[in-house]
Amino acid sequence: MPTPSAIFAGASAVGGALNAVGSYFGAKNTKINARLSAEIGRINARIAELQGRDAILQGQRAEQASRLRTAQTKSSTRAALAANGIDVGSEVATALNSSTDYVGETDANTIAANAIKSAWGYRMDAANQRAQAAMADANADTLNPAMAAFTSLLGSATQAAPVWYSMKKAGG
Repeated sequence: MPTPSAIFAGASAVGGALNAVGSYFGAKNTKINARLSAEIGRINARIAELQGRDAILQGQRAEQASRLRTAQTKSSTRAALAANGIDVGSEVATALNSSTDYVGETDANTIAANAIKSAWGYRMDAANQRAQAAMADANADTLNPAMAAFTSLLGSATQAAPVWYSMKKAGG
C-alpha cells in the first residue's frame, strides 16, 4: 500500500507533467499566432502599398479631367465672347482666360496634392504594418515551447519538493 507521501508525490508529478504539457502547447500556440499575425501584417502592408499606387493613379486621372474641364471652359468662354461680338483678343477676353487658367491650375494642383497626401498615408500605413509584422516575428522567435514546458516542470518541482520533504521527514 502506497504511503500518503508517495501518493502526494505521484499526484504532484502528474500535475506538474500536465502543467508542462499545457505550457508547451500554450507557448506553441502563441508562437503560431505571432507568425500568423506577422504574415497578416505583411499582407496588409502590400495592400496599403497598392492603395497608395491607386491613389496616385486616381489623382492623375482626376488632375487630367480637371485640366480638360478648364480647357473646355476656356473654349466655351471664347465661343460665347465671339458670339456676342467681343474681340477674343481684347483685354476682357484675356482677363477671363487668365482667370480661368488660374482657377483651373489651382484645382489641378489641389487634386495632385491631395492624391500625394493620400498615397503618403497609405505608404505610412504599409510601413507601420511591416513594423508590426517584424515585431510579431521577433516575438515568435523568442518563444520556445520546450523551454516553457521545462520551466513549468521546474516550477512544479520547486513547489512540491518542500512539502514532500517535510512529509518524508515526518515519516509519512
